[in-house]
Amino acid sequence: MKMDTLTQLTHKILMIRPANFTQNVQTMADNHFQNKQFSCVDIHKKALAEFDDLNQKLLAAGIQVCTVPDQLDPETPDAIFPNNRISFHGDGVTCIYPMKTPNRRLEHQLDVLKPLEKLDMFHCKKQLDYRFYEKEEMFLEGTGSLVLDRVNRIAYAAKSARTSSSLVTKWCLEMGYRPISFAAKYQNVEIYHTNVLMSLGEKVAVICSAAIPNLMERQQVLSALNHSHHEVIDISLEQLSNFCGNILQIKNQQDETFFAMSQCAFEHFSSEQINLLKQDGALIYSDISTIEKAAGGSVRCMLAEVF
Repeated sequence: MKMDTLTQLTHKILMIRPANFTQNVQTMADNHFQNKQFSCVDIHKKALAEFDDLNQKLLAAGIQVCTVPDQLDPETPDAIFPNNRISFHGDGVTCIYPMKTPNRRLEHQLDVLKPLEKLDMFHCKKQLDYRFYEKEEMFLEGTGSLVLDRVNRIAYAAKSARTSSSLVTKWCLEMGYRPISFAAKYQNVEIYHTNVLMSLGEKVAVICSAAIPNLMERQQVLSALNHSHHEVIDISLEQLSNFCGNILQIKNQQDETFFAMSQCAFEHFSSEQINLLKQDGALIYSDISTIEKAAGGSVRCMLAEVF
């Protein structure tokens, strides 16, 4: 069944303003982009300032943002990354996802649907809830696990402890997508989320093909991107580690397009790559170094697209 509108970009974004940002020790086991030696005085205060700066830059660009404050209780240190627990699709469909770590499962207690409805940004008509798979130790963490080509109905998924292949297949059958699954590694360690190594825009795809060690799987991914007429910006493993793959193309209410990214990512793109991106949209970048170092996620993780 096809539940998405055939558009890759949205002008509507959900963000969760953290109530008690800190380093999540429960996710460190498989998120190797968290800096385990990172220490920061007033970490919540600094993360909040970074969040607000990014939020204001998106609003200034004319992007519609629904900002929902997180709750102090229960403690959910990664609530700032809402795209992992929920996704929004055409015809009022939402998907609720099974999360690997116990404190991330608590994020589901925060109601985000009512604030979206109040702003007339989204009205839920059908909900696909996969959380019962947590009891079977099977996980699928939203658009962290799934990088979606919404126009061509393809779901790219890097297999990991947080992305169960059988759930990728089930989700694709229910949502009318074709799965392309592959193994991905950084420094010989499994990459925890697909959106760390690739981002799919309207015409441009950013991917670290070197992170896909199996040559047949790598070629399958690149061939699919070529077939969908995406211009591929192939980033290095070093660029991947600096969150160049964790970016998101969005548009504003006037249909002007933008690439949202961190300042770290911006500084690690080459000038040639920056020029290629600018041909398809202006750049919005913000310093979120505290969030990146502590939590191992970047700008794309902070933005849940609303269709």
